Order: sequence, then C-alpha cells, then structure tokens
Amino acid sequence: MNGFAAEQTFQRLVHNCQKIKTFKLPTSKELINIALSSSVGKQRVKSAIPHLHKEFRIIIKNPNTQQLNNIIDWEQIPPTVILDKIFGIDSIVNICGYTIAIDITANPSAVEDKVSKLSHLKPMWSKLGIDKACACLVSDTESPTLWSILKSVIRSEKVISITI
Repeated sequence: MNGFAAEQTFQRLVHNCQKIKTFKLPTSKELINIALSSSVGKQRVKSAIPHLHKEFRIIIKNPNTQQLNNIIDWEQIPPTVILDKIFGIDSIVNICGYTIAIDITANPSAVEDKVSKLSHLKPMWSKLGIDKACACLVSDTESPTLWSILKSVIRSEKVISITI
C-alpha cells in the first residue's frame, strides 16, 4: 500500500464510523495566514513553495519591463493541499469533543519522523483549534477498532503513533 492508498483507506474508515466527526477546514487564505503567524510556519511555507509552484503557479508579465514573474494564488490551492504540504496534516477528525490532527503513512519506518514533525509543528496546528495529533500507520484496509484507537490519542499528553 502506498501513501495515497493509506490516506484513502483512512478516510473511508472514518466515513464508515458514525461516532467520528469531521472538521470544517478554514479557507486556504486563512490557513496561510495562520502559518505565516509563526516562525516555524514561515519556514514551512518557504520550503513548500517549490512544490506548489509546480502545480499552482501563475505567470504574470510585468507590462513595463516585460519580465515574467511566477506567483502563487493561495486561494486557488485547495485547503487540503496546504494542510498537507505546510501543516503536515492529512486528516482532521473530532472525537468526544477533541479535535485530532492525523498524519497518515503506509511506511512503518516513517512513523517516528512524522511524530517528531507533528510535535515540532504544534504551534501551527494548535492555532487551528486542534487539541491532539498523531501519526497513523495504515497497514490494513479494515479496522473495526478505529474509534477506540483514536480515543487513545485524546488520553495522551503528547503526539503519539497509532496503527490501524
């Protein structure tokens, strides 16, 4: 299973569990403003720009100098892309009144790095109203215990890893 398949599997499992609620994402512009309000966020935006340029750049021609400038129209980028590339979050769910950010992977050796990254990015995701975060290793296409696994995240004081 690759990362995209893991994310799709997780979203399907969340959709099929009626106890798990979704989270209404801010607009792309709001996400960028939140990211730019912290030093770590500014660094993340700067490092994401080359990747975002490949897909979302707009070329503007200066009428006076005829110079071409590459810009990014942040409002044209889906909030889910900004959430992933800048905030390091693949999914956000609500469980028992707690909002949980989740970074999903299919690679067991990536879990530790994802936990570290989410811990480092806490100043950013906490400004979104997120209470807890976890890295989720998706190793199966079914998880009858997803609800209880995610409940373990709200009991933890730090970013943890979970496996489904």
